[in-house]
Amino acid sequence: MPESFASAVAIFANLHFIASIPNGELLELDQTPNPLREELVTKPLKIDREGYVRLPEGPGLGLELNKETIEKYQVREVL
Repeated sequence: MPESFASAVAIFANLHFIASIPNGELLELDQTPNPLREELVTKPLKIDREGYVRLPEGPGLGLELNKETIEKYQVREVL
């Protein structure tokens, strides 16, 4: 069972991996507040009442990054 405690990109990638394997059924997903999970994509994943998440649709991993969030958390080198 893949675990995902990082960014939204990692979660989306893990979901696609799980969907691609014959015994892929579960994803351990952290629910503590995390802006790189909740704000990094324009359409965050939604967990339904039964605990299911639909595989995102669209090109690539099915996500679009929120450019404002990237700017907010970007680390810039100071010379």
